[in-house]
Amino acid sequence: STLAGFYAGLRPVCIVGGSDWQEDLESLEAAAADRIMLIATPGRLQSHLEKTPGFKERLAEVQVLVLDEVDQLAGELFGVATRAIVGALTPPNRQSLFYSATMSDDVQQLVDETGGEHVFVDMLEQEDGSVPEQIQQTYKTVRTEDMTRAVWQAIRLAQTQAEDGPPKIVVIFTRSE
Repeated sequence: STLAGFYAGLRPVCIVGGSDWQEDLESLEAAAADRIMLIATPGRLQSHLEKTPGFKERLAEVQVLVLDEVDQLAGELFGVATRAIVGALTPPNRQSLFYSATMSDDVQQLVDETGGEHVFVDMLEQEDGSVPEQIQQTYKTVRTEDMTRAVWQAIRLAQTQAEDGPPKIVVIFTRSE
């Protein structure tokens, strides 16, 4: 609401799974005369597309579509809902802004399905992706049942190698297939 307050006639409406369906409808109706900044989760937005009379027609008027974490939205879990949403947004002058840390085949396919020209912008220059010399990076692939032991071993090793006080440690878990 604070950010939207800088733009006359722009009203934020937030609809997310788990919220009251009737409150969603009331928020949308209250903003009917305004331009809406719709913030929504894919599942709830897809539900409104399918169940709320007039929602699809109103959504078709969207001029700017912003999807963050599009690699997740285009993937297996949200792909069907995301494609239904993008398919309902038909204006030829619509601008789509897709943000993703990775450019998977799913993302590329979704971009292709939106039609029109595409411009890919890489926000990192090659040197931006480099790691400062003072930072030591390591990785280890372990089975799920061995993760706790592996983390403790890494912490103990970092503590024994630390020269300037306690070490700063970042641990990232990923799933491999």
